[in-house]
Amino acid sequence: MFRRTRKAPEATRFDEVMALGGDALRELVAADPAAAAPYLEAAAKYGLVNAQLAWARMLLHGEGVRRDSEAAARWFAAAAGSGNAEAENMLGRCHEHGWGVEPSREAAVRHYEAAAGKGDVWGMYNLAQLLLAGNPDEDDQRRALDLHRTAAEAGHAKSMNVVGRFCEEGWHMPKDRGAAKGWYRKAAKGWYRKAAEGGDYWAQFNLGRMLLVGEGDVAAAAHWLGRAADEGNPEFAASIAPALLARPELEIRVIGERIEARISGRKVALSET
Repeated sequence: MFRRTRKAPEATRFDEVMALGGDALRELVAADPAAAAPYLEAAAKYGLVNAQLAWARMLLHGEGVRRDSEAAARWFAAAAGSGNAEAENMLGRCHEHGWGVEPSREAAVRHYEAAAGKGDVWGMYNLAQLLLAGNPDEDDQRRALDLHRTAAEAGHAKSMNVVGRFCEEGWHMPKDRGAAKGWYRKAAKGWYRKAAEGGDYWAQFNLGRMLLVGEGDVAAAAHWLGRAADEGNPEFAASIAPALLARPELEIRVIGERIEARISGRKVALSET
């Protein structure tokens, strides 16, 4: 008869990890990456696909472990080999950006195609963006629009923003539609709003821009431009600050000043706003 040892809690935790789905694994990593690492590594080696994917992400970003992009790419490949669409997309990202593998547009397209074919909206988005990069021909542009539209209709906010841009510019849209310009503008605004409400900061900026320049609705524009400034990454915020600072409306300039203050590391006093 075996005596109970201190290893029992670890075994129990391993069984718990093995039972978790993808979202739950991400929450586990976010809560304490270093503590989760040995369990995820063990579960990944045991063959749990969701753990392989989570472990690969940890290795790629250095969350709780030493960053190792080559090992990350191998684990993404292992999960993709089991038919996981999210892993296919991430393997495409590795090949597109050279994360742990030789950069290869052809390989990136192949993996994005596989992910998109399984219904993965990020695979659709990344494939579409790759098709639009550089100097795409009309066929690539049309296919990219189709991919973005499919992803957008499935709820992907970033693709909604791109579809909105296609509509606003009239790219690859029917030319014989009555009152085409007004219809496209309305469609663009609708897509931007859906994407903005879904948290896409580029869409928040585009919607704010349309409300400000096209409709003169300063209050609504300031709301969305402010959200874009606060929710976008620092590089994005810095890129839009000059345009905001150049506007005549005080409400819009204040947003630009807030960005500049954040960049410079000083806090804006209430008297300044």
